[in-house]
Amino acid sequence: MSANDYDSAVRVFSNIRSLRALARETDYEVLLDIAEKVNVVVSELQEEEKEKQKKAEALVAKKKEAIQYLESLGLTLEDLTDTGSNSRRQHREPRPAKYQFTDEAGNNKQWTGQGRTPKALQKMLDGGKNLEDFLIS
Repeated sequence: MSANDYDSAVRVFSNIRSLRALARETDYEVLLDIAEKVNVVVSELQEEEKEKQKKAEALVAKKKEAIQYLESLGLTLEDLTDTGSNSRRQHREPRPAKYQFTDEAGNNKQWTGQGRTPKALQKMLDGGKNLEDFLIS
């Protein structure tokens, strides 16, 4: 069924006047067959909805039970989720530089050894120098 056919069917079935017009043009036996099939689909959807509701209620009950258990231990949810700091992510100190080199402009630069190798240093390495030559002592 194309999207256009689907939209047309929804418009007919959701509007009582369009549905009555369709019923006048359709054989009574066919209408009974359609009604029976629609009722089956609606019953299936109601059962699915009841199952979803039961699962949701069971989840709520389990959550309440877990909270009661925590309370019996003298704990709260905040105790379990507390990381010991107010910020979500702890910032670490910047790493110290391991290498020092001079770029093309004559500026002294430093590099920690992590991440992409700076272009000026990479050119020197490609030129035959060793990374150990640039170690900061």
